[in-house]
Amino acid sequence: MKDAARVAVLALSMLGALEAHGQSRRASPALASPTKETASWAVLRQALKSKDYAVRLLVTQALGGIRAVDVSGWIEHSLADPEHDVRVAAVDALDRVGSQRAIALLRSVRDDETEALDIRALAASALINHSEP
Repeated sequence: MKDAARVAVLALSMLGALEAHGQSRRASPALASPTKETASWAVLRQALKSKDYAVRLLVTQALGGIRAVDVSGWIEHSLADPEHDVRVAAVDALDRVGSQRAIALLRSVRDDETEALDIRALAASALINHSEP
């Protein structure tokens, strides 16, 4: 695994470990918002901009598993990725996040006629799973 991917995995593990030990949104001001830069968030931000699509894919997939904060805005960045697999991962991550913003982004993807049909169908399926029209 490349160094950037290792660092991204480590950063995500650190965020997951905090949540596993009961440090939720309310208990951990450092995780109150992804806009508050911690070392882990900074690494993730850098990894989302990586030239290596595998790193962007890994981080996008992992973001869907973060429950401490709503990371929909970060996943939104991946919806515009030039790599098809990263955009698929972004739709899947939004489905797992399930926040109001994630649902709105899924609607946007579903209705975007310039997007690949399989990605639009994946977004439509996610919306059905969330009881959205």
